[in-house]
Amino acid sequence: MGHMEVSLASLVRDIPGVVSVDDARVVVVDVTHDSRMAGPGVLFVAIDGTTVDGHQFVDDAVAAGSPAVMVNRRLD
Repeated sequence: MGHMEVSLASLVRDIPGVVSVDDARVVVVDVTHDSRMAGPGVLFVAIDGTTVDGHQFVDDAVAAGSPAVMVNRRLD
């Protein structure tokens, strides 16, 4: 399977729930739901789990350098 890079601007434009926290010219090279794997170029997806809600790790992902997060509800 090939490596794919996507502009942050296109993700924000085309996918509901993607929120940019960085410059829209950033290129996203990976996606994760594990905030420990978040970082520059990595889109963090907050998933509602059965025991843990990924939304509580959004701040950690942003602090680690993720340029955007994908959420299914509004966060403060």
